Amino acid sequence: MRNALIGSIGIVVDRARKREVRRAAEDAAVEVAWIEPSIEQAMPFLASAPPSVVFVEWVTGPSGFRDSLLLLARSTRRPKLAVVGVPDRSELFSLAKAGVDAYFDRFAKEAFRAVFAPPLSSADDLLRRAARASLGRLGVKEAQKVVRCEMFCEALTVAGGNRHEAARTLRVDRRYVRKMANESSR
Repeated sequence: MRNALIGSIGIVVDRARKREVRRAAEDAAVEVAWIEPSIEQAMPFLASAPPSVVFVEWVTGPSGFRDSLLLLARSTRRPKLAVVGVPDRSELFSLAKAGVDAYFDRFAKEAFRAVFAPPLSSADDLLRRAARASLGRLGVKEAQKVVRCEMFCEALTVAGGNRHEAARTLRVDRRYVRKMANESSR
């Protein structure tokens, strides 16, 4: 099964799980370019014809694996990188900092499909969709109030309660933030 619209994937997984992982990719209708047992063995494929996404199974133990994965994550010219497995928190932080794009608990068709999902829409698109979904359920003034209140609360939360910083985030005068705070405390 081939889905040329979304691209191909490369997989780094233990040989014993190769058949199981290939089946999950096929169930997701994703083209598997190659499956290799180590990052080192996958490097020639990455250099010659890199796939759209590389899935790497997390392996606890050898530090060489961790170093290879971090090196791959930090490389400037690389495909999207997804780690499958459960690294501990410190490793997860290191991988995220290095630039790993996605994490999944296990190889499943949902994981293969998720990496090819369209990127999140812009704020304008999200608001437009919310407006269309609210049509007939909320009046314009009610919808504006909901948006205003949510943005106000989120800005205050992000700013740690600092009204001046919240006003800067919202691009409004700080007196407006004070007015909103008074209205919400009523």
